Amino acid sequence: RIANETRLDTAFESSLLLGALASAAGDRVELTIVDRRVQARVRGTTGGDPFAAQRQACVDTINQLRATKSLQPLQRWADGENCADLQATDDNKTGKAHGAWSSKKFGCDGGSGQNECLGGGIAGCLNSMWNEKDKAGCAGCDQCTGPGGCTGCDFYGSQTGDVCGHYVNMSAKWFTKVACGFSSAGNWAVQNYK
Repeated sequence: RIANETRLDTAFESSLLLGALASAAGDRVELTIVDRRVQARVRGTTGGDPFAAQRQACVDTINQLRATKSLQPLQRWADGENCADLQATDDNKTGKAHGAWSSKKFGCDGGSGQNECLGGGIAGCLNSMWNEKDKAGCAGCDQCTGPGGCTGCDFYGSQTGDVCGHYVNMSAKWFTKVACGFSSAGNWAVQNYK
């Protein structure tokens, strides 16, 4: 026992305990400090990523849809998945789509575009977003050369009422990667594009 020892934050103590337990089980623990709070994520041999199959299915679905327009496939952005998980979980808890991403709440790299599924299954959500291309207000989206829409492509739906931004992000030639994140608090999911 050390005299005048500093009492550790409960979250920090918990993450150290989690780290020790996971390490003993052969897992790797990633600790992230955000706003002076410690967040722990266990990855490794015994438990692994509980969303691994969903992440790959998400990337595969996006690339299958891109292939229908002869677009290059996006790479799975594994380094962005923790950030995407944090954002999906926070948005799920607050009920505010894109809230954590637009406010840069966690200070992590969330890419330059985000789509979000508010439950109901990832494949159906991705297909619904892709089908925005068929709306009248989205007729010019394939000609966009940068984020935010272009002539004939109502990105936010503010001019025609037809939201096209999800399709634009999914079909963008300027993005090369996508991180699919999933909420640990429910069934929301985000796709961060970079």
